[in-house]
Amino acid sequence: MAWESRGPNKYFYRSYRQDGRVKKQYLGRGPGAATAELDMALRKRRRDLDRFALADLRARVDQMNRLIDQQQSVTRDVLHAALVAAGFHRPNRQWRLRRDRPT
Repeated sequence: MAWESRGPNKYFYRSYRQDGRVKKQYLGRGPGAATAELDMALRKRRRDLDRFALADLRARVDQMNRLIDQQQSVTRDVLHAALVAAGFHRPNRQWRLRRDRPT
């Protein structure tokens, strides 16, 4: 969005892309154009705030996922140790009781 000067007058245009080409939309001059400029600035500000909020949410979710992965790893290690201590082994991804375990 920009004001363009042509002679002594200023005109407000909005630039956008359509089919890979940059196009301009005339939004007027004077008080109506100033209102359009403020409206566009508010919309941009809202988009920026939404983008920052989403980035913050993603960062918090990533942190929670890391904590869950750590907890899952610890739980897996404790379970593995408990099963080995109880006389089980895991020859092919399935826990089995050892045949030759001491009684």
